Amino acid sequence: MASHELVDFLWNDDTWSGPHVDLLTRAPDLTFRDAYDLQMALTQRRVEHGDRLVGYKVSGTARRAASMMPDMPWPVTGTVLASHLAFDGDTYELRPGVTWIEAEIVVVMGEDLSGEHVGPVEAAAAIAALCPAIDVAAWSPTTVAKERSEHHAIATNKTGGLVVLGAPHSPTAVDDLRLEAAIVELDGEVLTSGAGAEVMGHPYRAVASVARHLTGLGTGLKAGDIVSTGSLAQPVQAQPGHKSAKITFTHLGSVGITFASPQEDSQ
Repeated sequence: MASHELVDFLWNDDTWSGPHVDLLTRAPDLTFRDAYDLQMALTQRRVEHGDRLVGYKVSGTARRAASMMPDMPWPVTGTVLASHLAFDGDTYELRPGVTWIEAEIVVVMGEDLSGEHVGPVEAAAAIAALCPAIDVAAWSPTTVAKERSEHHAIATNKTGGLVVLGAPHSPTAVDDLRLEAAIVELDGEVLTSGAGAEVMGHPYRAVASVARHLTGLGTGLKAGDIVSTGSLAQPVQAQPGHKSAKITFTHLGSVGITFASPQEDSQ
């Protein structure tokens, strides 16, 4: 059970305003399970204040993630709230720090899914739709400087950035998601590419991992939930001055987002 004091601390935490005060300074003996309990309690607090839980986001599904944060218990599951959901053509305001752009496949659940031993076969049977997607992962300056502990990152995942959805497709639109490729462009320049096999060998493995994780927390995936399954390609940085990002998939179409700066919004 997450303590009210720690939830209050996270509720008032603004990772973009310094200096950073880490969760472990308030609770040095916190476990990763405790951090996930806090994540769910913080999500519930946001729902009580008018937001809505729409699904989950999986991070660290590629082998390269371990080299970036070797002490993190990958893969990491975060919640996705309606306030962090966007759609093809929407605009995101770039913030200080680093903004990563990731090509992802989002699944829409057609049936509930839970259980300690759920695998990709059960996940496939429960999925109603596939969407091309962009994960806009916003890292604050304190995150870039590695001032934030793994526990703090888990407890606040995902409270920044966006998941940008393209048009939904039937799962039968793609014969083999391992081979579904994506190219990532910034301002029309192709910077990287990848395929579904990068996501734990198959994106449905990521969906199953979320179902098992939630089962351990006493819940599960629900019909209508989305799951953003992880990056197909090496993430790329959107820098100040970039105007747009676009990701084009082999069979799932494309999805894009435009960028704005605070200066542009104030004019």
